[in-house]
Amino acid sequence: MDFVDWSISVKIPIIYLSICITIPSMALYIAEIVTIVRHKKFHNSFYGLFVMRAIPDLLYVLNSFYGDRLPTIIGAVLYPIYSKFPNWMFAIYYFFTGYTFLANNLVTAFILLNRLTAIIMPIKHEKLWRKFLAFITIFVYFVPTVTYWPAFKMDAILILNYPNSTTDHSFLVFEAADN
Repeated sequence: MDFVDWSISVKIPIIYLSICITIPSMALYIAEIVTIVRHKKFHNSFYGLFVMRAIPDLLYVLNSFYGDRLPTIIGAVLYPIYSKFPNWMFAIYYFFTGYTFLANNLVTAFILLNRLTAIIMPIKHEKLWRKFLAFITIFVYFVPTVTYWPAFKMDAILILNYPNSTTDHSFLVFEAADN
C-alpha cells in the first residue's frame, strides 16, 4: 500500500476524529463569545475583533459539515436530498469557503495591528480603535462578499467518490467544468 492509498483509507476515521474534536471546540468557542458579549470588562477593541473573527470561524465549520464532512461519511443518506437542491445551494458552499477564509485573514490582520498599536501607543490605543471598529467591521464583512459573490454564478455538481460501489455512496460538491 503506497502513501496515496493509505491516505485515502484513513480519510473517514480522520473525519470522525475531527468531528469529535470540532463539536466540543465550537461549544467552547460559543461560550467564549457569550462571555465576551455579556461581561462589560471584555468590551474593548481586542475582544470586539475576537468576536468579529469568531463569526466567520463558526460559519466555516458549519460550511465544512454541509459541503464536505457529512457528504463523505453519510453520503448514502444525503445524496438523494442534495441531488434535489438547486445550483445556488451548491454554489453557497464555495462562496462561504472563500468568504470565511478572506474574512478570517482580514480580521487576523486587524488583530495584529491592534496588538501592535497597544504596544506602540498604549495611551491612545483604545480610543483610536473604538473610533474605527465599526468601519473595520463593515470592511471585514463587506470585502469578502464583494470578492466572492461570483461564486453564485458558477455551476456546481455532485460527484460520487466511488460510482461503481454498492456500499460507499459518499460524494463531493464540485465545480462543473466548462465545455
